[in-house]
Amino acid sequence: MGLNKEWYQVIAPPIFGNKIIGETPAFDSKNIMGRTYEASLVELNDDFSKFYIKVKLRVYKIEGTKAYTNFIGHEIVRERVYRLVQRRSERVDVIKNVTLKDGSEIRFKVLVILLRNTSNSINTNVRKRTEEILNEWTSKTLEETVKDIISGEMAKKLKSELRKIYPVGSVEIRKTEMKKQPKEKKAEVEKAN
Repeated sequence: MGLNKEWYQVIAPPIFGNKIIGETPAFDSKNIMGRTYEASLVELNDDFSKFYIKVKLRVYKIEGTKAYTNFIGHEIVRERVYRLVQRRSERVDVIKNVTLKDGSEIRFKVLVILLRNTSNSINTNVRKRTEEILNEWTSKTLEETVKDIISGEMAKKLKSELRKIYPVGSVEIRKTEMKKQPKEKKAEVEKAN
C-alpha cells in the first residue's frame, strides 16, 4: 500500500490579493516549506500590460491545505531586455542594496537605456543619481516598495529624474532579490519551522 499525497493550494501574498496561484502535491507539509514558485504578473493582477514581469514567491507558512508565500523578488523576461537595447543607444546597469523601513533588504538591478552612445562621465552621473533615488525608498515598507515596482511608479520616477542628466529611452527595474525579510515575516518563518 502506497502513501497518498495531499494537494496544497499555493497562495500569493496579500500584496497580490491572496490569489491561488496553483496547487502542489506532497506527502508531508514539511516538504513544501521553503519551496519557491514563479508566477507571471498577468496571473496575479490580471494586468496584461505587464506580461513580461515574473514574480518569485517562497512558501513560509502552511495552514491546513493552504501554503502561504512571501515575495522574494521579481524579474523581467530576457526578451524584454533585448528589445529595449537598440543600436546606437547606451545601456547603463545599476545594482544597489537598499534597507527599507521595516528592516527588509532588497537588491535592485536597474536597467537604464540612454538614447545615444555617451561618455563614461555621463554614465557615472546616471549611476550615482539612480543610487540616490533608490535610497529614497528607505522610508517605505516592503509592501509599498513592491507596489511601486509592479505599478511602474519607481521606474517612472527614475526616468523623470535621469532625463535631467541625459535623454533617456527607458528605465526598467530589471530584477529584485530579497536579501533580508521584514522582521515580522522573519518571526513567522521561524515559528513555522
